[in-house]
Amino acid sequence: MVKTCSWGTCNSDSRFPERIVDVRFIPFPKPKTNWEKCARWHFVKPDGPTEEYPDPVPADGSKVKKSRPHWRQRSPLSVLSVAAELTDLQQRLVACKEQLHQQKILNEHLLAENESLKKISAHTSSDFLPLSVDMILKQDTEDKKLFEYYSSLKYDTLVKLLQFLTAEDTPKIQRKRKDILSMTNENQLLLTLIRLRHNFGLKDLAFRFCIS
Repeated sequence: MVKTCSWGTCNSDSRFPERIVDVRFIPFPKPKTNWEKCARWHFVKPDGPTEEYPDPVPADGSKVKKSRPHWRQRSPLSVLSVAAELTDLQQRLVACKEQLHQQKILNEHLLAENESLKKISAHTSSDFLPLSVDMILKQDTEDKKLFEYYSSLKYDTLVKLLQFLTAEDTPKIQRKRKDILSMTNENQLLLTLIRLRHNFGLKDLAFRFCIS
């Protein structure tokens, strides 16, 4: 029976002894029993198929891949390692869920605290009264010294000064300044005197008189 090699450019032939030195012929798998292996046949090891490389080397020169046994044929050790990995992933998932739950609770507390601070701020702003002549007079219990501290004038003198300044006409103010238009002439004069006497900053005066 003549044997010849059909892989690639190999020319081994049993009819020519000089061509089969250190050569062993491996028969093709039977097409009826294993057609898939017939379509991809030649070997990595010189002794033929092995468990690691059961298929032949591709004749087109592509890379040879190791055989991966079916999961039922794998060693119990690999199955145990997969089970351990699954257990570790489950533990990480539980830890992540707990962390997300704690973060959610923290966010809820922060939102509640923020709302509480907003209410306190709104309550404080509503209770704060702007500085005015009437307020100073009500707080002034020591011979009107507080009013003189702010304006350097006694109240009677301030009234006369106001009458003098507004004898002909009320000072004109831009319509955009509704905050100042809402102030009485008396309080406007008080603001001017405080600015001249103490040189309070504009932001300071705006806060004291509740104007922009």
